[in-house]
Amino acid sequence: MLVNFEAKLENVKTVEKQRLMEEYSDMIEWLMLLNRNPRQRQLEENMKPVTIAYGYIDEIVQIVEGSEQKLKQDRNEIENGLMDQVKNFQKEIDETKKNVTDYKDHNNQKKVDEYRRNIDEIKTKLSLLSKEMIHINEQQ
Repeated sequence: MLVNFEAKLENVKTVEKQRLMEEYSDMIEWLMLLNRNPRQRQLEENMKPVTIAYGYIDEIVQIVEGSEQKLKQDRNEIENGLMDQVKNFQKEIDETKKNVTDYKDHNNQKKVDEYRRNIDEIKTKLSLLSKEMIHINEQQ
């Protein structure tokens, strides 16, 4: 979804902005043509649409820039969240490895069930994270 918004924003920045600027330029050319016409000397009345259009274009540019910043912030938050997930997951794997090594070295039969539970939990988390990773890669 974020990728779709980024694509749409990029389209607005390139295609739509260019289209708006061309239309605005056409309005200015029309205004200049009207001002050269001796019968059309109502400068204020002719300027009003151009002034309004300029305000709209300025507003659109601000909205696009704000949206761009928001999307960058959202992307950074998602990426940081994923990095944290990976770090936490790696930490859990390391802890489980340590527990397995402790079990192997001390052959503690009392903790076998706990170790098996931990291993099953890690396998489940790995499966969920793998599915999530596939989903994220599809979105990119």
